[in-house]
Amino acid sequence: MKANARFWQGVQLIAGLFMLVLCWRTADILLGVLALLSVVLAVSLLLSPSPEERVQAQITLLRQQGIYPQGQVTDEDVRRVLQAGHKILAIRMHRELHNVSLKQAVEEVKKLA
Repeated sequence: MKANARFWQGVQLIAGLFMLVLCWRTADILLGVLALLSVVLAVSLLLSPSPEERVQAQITLLRQQGIYPQGQVTDEDVRRVLQAGHKILAIRMHRELHNVSLKQAVEEVKKLA
């Protein structure tokens, strides 16, 4: 996730905390519930891994299993990852290897399957 998104999640957390203090002072229960939900959502988003972090974790696991290459990616590596059932990662590898669009990579990986 981009730093900009993390920033706005932090702003949401601060706003939710401010709303909690405000509703505590005014004893507004509905505002308090909304503020609490906002804080819980912001914390969960801030603590959850970004999509890029999830992909990197998947790559690390596949490297440990000997499926994903340690160095430069080749077409054979793309086939191996695809045969292991990781189609999206194979598409990503093909895009990086051949510098093609997403549509082209999807079509090429479908041909390999």
